[in-house]
Amino acid sequence: MTFMSANGFAAATGIAEQVARRALARAACGKTWRGHTLPVVALDGRRGGASGKVWGLDLDKASPDLRVLLGLPETLPPTPVEPRLKTRPDDRHVVTAVDRQRIIGPMLAAPKGSHARAAAFRVAAAQQHKVGEGWARISKRTLREWVSRAEGGGVAALFPTARSDKGKVRVRITRAWQNGCGLASEVQDRIAEDLARTARGLILKGRSARETRRLASVELQRHSVAAGVTLPKAALARLCKLTGAWVARFAEMKAARDYTFDHKRYSDKHEYRVHRSLTREPMEVLMGDVHHADLSIADAMLSSFRALREAAGDAARQGRVTVRVS
Repeated sequence: MTFMSANGFAAATGIAEQVARRALARAACGKTWRGHTLPVVALDGRRGGASGKVWGLDLDKASPDLRVLLGLPETLPPTPVEPRLKTRPDDRHVVTAVDRQRIIGPMLAAPKGSHARAAAFRVAAAQQHKVGEGWARISKRTLREWVSRAEGGGVAALFPTARSDKGKVRVRITRAWQNGCGLASEVQDRIAEDLARTARGLILKGRSARETRRLASVELQRHSVAAGVTLPKAALARLCKLTGAWVARFAEMKAARDYTFDHKRYSDKHEYRVHRSLTREPMEVLMGDVHHADLSIADAMLSSFRALREAAGDAARQGRVTVRVS
């Protein structure tokens, strides 16, 4: 939001500063100024006047006529703002933001710099709070950061921020191997790529997830020794032990395996199918697909449907050997 103080309002309209303050205060009570409705808002962190509040003009909500009077452009220039969330917020983000607002509510209600606000910080920091799906103890530093965000941007500023490394692979193979092998990052990346190709090949050849994990662990030991790791054999085996989560990265290869070796499994588990049923409510629309099939005359004549038998007889008289049904 963009605000204009009483000083700026007085300079833009050519009136005295005291008159401008009085006009903004009257606008807060619902009164107009020279036929214009002044959208005013209390400025945070400032105190003064009879009500103890300092009023400013919210330029984002100003009417076109008022903007012309103040010498402002008809539309506000775009201000690039980097969103805190890199993706669309979901229910988890909303719940977290509401929980944070509930926790800092007593602090926001107390005046800035007061003993009441300091006491609210101490009480909140000494308790366990529910944030999102879990319970945690919040430090004073985090509480002050949340209060600062809320005072500057409201509850929208309390939404959790996206990780800077979101979407990136943070663990190449396993944390134990990555932190304990002692190899350079470039070497680790090369070994991870080779091991991923090995795992995809094993799954494509029909190996189970358990067997793939075992054989890939042996392959990782061989790569590590070739790269210069000099640990004892038993320690190296523990270090190179792979997890089911790593093998699950290559689950898409199961579809390629079934497509090559087991067409029935591929058709049952991987092909997309639409299941439809009759409508359950009156006036519902039943949508369906039409598939054509060619039946032999002999098969059609054995059908229990009279119309199909008659169509088969007509096709036979015309010299055809099949009849198309849909």
